[in-house]
Amino acid sequence: MSRRRAARTFPIDAGILTLRRDSDAAAAWLVEVHGTRQSFVDLEDPTRLVFGYIRRIGHVVDCFAPACVPVNAVHLGGG
Repeated sequence: MSRRRAARTFPIDAGILTLRRDSDAAAAWLVEVHGTRQSFVDLEDPTRLVFGYIRRIGHVVDCFAPACVPVNAVHLGGG
């Protein structure tokens, strides 16, 4: 049985932005614009990378950072 995900909507210049809580993790959120998935973040597990392009960025960062050492970085968009 699937659980319904809580959602919050916000008007933005491009239309409607929706923050949808992940049904499997209480601190995880999916960001949608006009129903199109844009981003995902799990505040309790920042290593949980849902989108393929973000996993690839994570792999590159892993090549340059020592193992098991946190990296402070910001991704400002891929487009």
